[in-house]
Amino acid sequence: NGILPINDENIETLYSKHPKGEPATLESLYFGPILDVPKSFYDGLDDIMIEKVISRTHGAPGPSNIDGHFFRQICSRRYKDEAALVKQNLAALSRKLASDIVNPNHLESFSACRLIPLNKNPGMRPIGIGETLRRIVGKAVSWLVKSEAMDAAGPLQVAAGLKSGSEAACHAMQQLFEEEDTEV
Repeated sequence: NGILPINDENIETLYSKHPKGEPATLESLYFGPILDVPKSFYDGLDDIMIEKVISRTHGAPGPSNIDGHFFRQICSRRYKDEAALVKQNLAALSRKLASDIVNPNHLESFSACRLIPLNKNPGMRPIGIGETLRRIVGKAVSWLVKSEAMDAAGPLQVAAGLKSGSEAACHAMQQLFEEEDTEV
């Protein structure tokens, strides 16, 4: 088990299991109404939110080799003014990406992943590790819109906002089927 060595054979296998992305087709795009969300909705994406997100960001680094520990260090009290500036700029980036249309070509490095060949014994599982900056921005936006997403998903999304929500739904269905008056 573990990670397979990086050699020509494993790199070729990684690329065969995880080919380059294709351009979007018209059929895959959504052309319905777009809600006009006021930019002030995203004001909650501030330096305080970013600090909370950074404190809970862990895991392996992406292609830039910058991990959550690095962000916790540069945003620590040790750097005072610079740390505040970093958090304010991360909040501004989060607001921009959440509220504006951004050319996807400008986000190539932001959305890049590092492919790791995990040993399945036998075989390989490609694991993509995204940029930590993308995870920070994504988590901040997700936290901000959590209640709206739960309201919008309603009963259609069992796990929205619930820890082990889908597992709870499975247990509830199992109990229903085990009742005597349930027809099968």
